[in-house]
Amino acid sequence: MLKHFPKLALPLALRQNDAKGILIALKSGADPALAGSISAYPSRPLDVLHAILSAPNLKLKERDFELLEYASRERRTDVAVQLLDHGAPVDAPGSGGRTALMSAVANGDEAFAKMLAARGADPNRVDQWGTNALALALEPTARPELAATLVALGADGRPMSSGRPTIYTLAAQQPALAIELVRRKIVRVDQDNILAAAVTQPKLLTDLLNIQPSPFSSESKLEALKNACGQGRADTTQRLLDHVGTAAHSMVGTLLRSAGSLEVMKLLLEAKSLQPIAPTDLVEGLLGFSGILSSKTSIESLRLLLAAGANPNHPSTDGRYVLIEAARNRNSEYVDLLLAMKVDPNVRDRADVSALMAAADVGFHEDPSILQRTAMLSRQAYSLASMGSESTQTTGRVLGASPEVIDSIFALLIEPETVGRLLNAGADPNAAGKDGWTPLMRTAAVGCVACAEALLRHSADRGLKNAQGETALDIARRTRHPKVAELLR
Repeated sequence: MLKHFPKLALPLALRQNDAKGILIALKSGADPALAGSISAYPSRPLDVLHAILSAPNLKLKERDFELLEYASRERRTDVAVQLLDHGAPVDAPGSGGRTALMSAVANGDEAFAKMLAARGADPNRVDQWGTNALALALEPTARPELAATLVALGADGRPMSSGRPTIYTLAAQQPALAIELVRRKIVRVDQDNILAAAVTQPKLLTDLLNIQPSPFSSESKLEALKNACGQGRADTTQRLLDHVGTAAHSMVGTLLRSAGSLEVMKLLLEAKSLQPIAPTDLVEGLLGFSGILSSKTSIESLRLLLAAGANPNHPSTDGRYVLIEAARNRNSEYVDLLLAMKVDPNVRDRADVSALMAAADVGFHEDPSILQRTAMLSRQAYSLASMGSESTQTTGRVLGASPEVIDSIFALLIEPETVGRLLNAGADPNAAGKDGWTPLMRTAAVGCVACAEALLRHSADRGLKNAQGETALDIARRTRHPKVAELLR
């Protein structure tokens, strides 16, 4: 009877999830529009959706497109093909932003993946977590053949999982698979440097370097060499030096500066392919200790550099001096060592800054760990302080602290002992920069009473003026440092 009433038959069949009844109603002339949006029935069996989609003149709505990924995920290629034939975009995102191709790959369905690619599916799309189809082909169960198919279909060879290169995970967990992927050119080694990930695995690194012809660019090998040096791996550093040869000579300064162990430092200084080492490159090695010099290993590495001819009075390629950088980083141990070596305490860098100026100026400080000495400071507080804010009152309002508290914060950022050591070694207390600011003016601006006292004891001239015509007293008053201002009256 329902054959004669298609308008009634279709809604009734839909309510009962009767796929056969839906087909009968549609063949009897029922208007497919009576079904409404097919995505309004997410709990319907796919057989029911298949029946609805059998209508030749069915018009999909945009919200119906996500069913394509659902059909692919449920391995219903017949329903997926129907959706595509009705106009669903092949890359329509479904759950979590995944496309039908991604779900087909996750299911290991190579034939369906090829069909989707033939219809224009983009193999390089990523879901909302930053994972692409190539990564899904390799995780958690590796399917190299499917991965190779994706590359042949246009995947760019960069397996990305949660926005990170999957190749690093493979190198660490499945080195044999990683080698196979590289040898078969399934992954792009020029983009995601598997060599850099392999520096902690000597055998894997050796196997990768032995692949012929080598798929690795000189830049990839040099980046891996830098990584091996930084991690203090003498074994893999040696292997990479053997492979890159004299190409590493162009970055020897960077390698010396990043050397993470005494063994690596020895290896670099003795490597024939890195000879001769220029004076500026040796200085780069010395600069590597300007931030910290606290372990026996670092002291021994420093001695090796000095024995190799490193001159702490020589500037680096970009015009930096070891003493100035050590003073800027409040590295009192390194400052002491350099001064004991009779390093010139009055040398200036390209910015016309001396070590004493750097030590007296909070604006150059880069070590936020010092701020941890005060419980009330946050990272935001450090950011404001390190910008060299001139007004402690303004900074105090932002931090909810009084000018006196802010004075104590700035005092923590300066190490008076470093200032005193430089003065005792002959640093000029009245040396001014291009802006006319002397060390006394700089310390007046940041409110370090101990530094001001040390400078005055060494005959700092409180009457000198900067380019703006201000004396140190004027600056202390303007920046609201009453204790320093009292000293300067």
